[in-house]
Amino acid sequence: MKRFTDTDKWKDPWFRKLSVDYKNLWQYITDNCDNAGVWKPDFELASFCIGQSIEHEEALDLFNQDKERIKVLDNGKWYITDFISFQCGELKEKCKPHAHVLSLLKKHNLYERYAKGIHTLKEKDKDKDQDIDQEKEEEKKKRFIKPSLEEIEQYIAEQNYTVEPENFFNFYESKGWKVGNQPMKDWKAAIRTWQSKNKNKALAKAYGVGQQVANSMDAFKAFNEEMELKQLEGK
Repeated sequence: MKRFTDTDKWKDPWFRKLSVDYKNLWQYITDNCDNAGVWKPDFELASFCIGQSIEHEEALDLFNQDKERIKVLDNGKWYITDFISFQCGELKEKCKPHAHVLSLLKKHNLYERYAKGIHTLKEKDKDKDQDIDQEKEEEKKKRFIKPSLEEIEQYIAEQNYTVEPENFFNFYESKGWKVGNQPMKDWKAAIRTWQSKNKNKALAKAYGVGQQVANSMDAFKAFNEEMELKQLEGK
């Protein structure tokens, strides 16, 4: 399958600052997603092909650090938000080459999202988008203030999380409070990521599966609990 590649990505500061591993992962995903820009995560295969171990949550943090490049769908698949506009421009129902892409959007339940984006982005909205981009740039310039261990302990206690405060603090202290090779922007968000990993580890242990499988088991777990509740109510 042949498709266009974005040669301008090398001029984008976001892409330039990625480590080699995550540059390769981005290229791997854009090469292996379907024609609608949807990729079914397989980090075992991706790590094998790239030649380096890849962290699921770290990849999302790096790819979405200044804009939403990847949207995680309800089924766990990754959707590259700008893929269609780059490859095809605006999709047209009467254009035969676009028919397959449109059918994939409908299959992934993304057609309404795509159509809404096309029809609502008018000229009058462009100034608003520019203002939003400017606000994001100003937010990026705000200096990150490293939290104290006491602040971390307080936040974890308030949220009733299972993350070990000292482990979290010592880990990022040793990394200079960076995510990958980028400065951390939100330490509370990083704690939520750790909590999510703890949840997936618990799922993996409970169901006797690998953590990679557990990353996409939330929906199954909810369904299983609902069935058990119905069985109890029926007794």
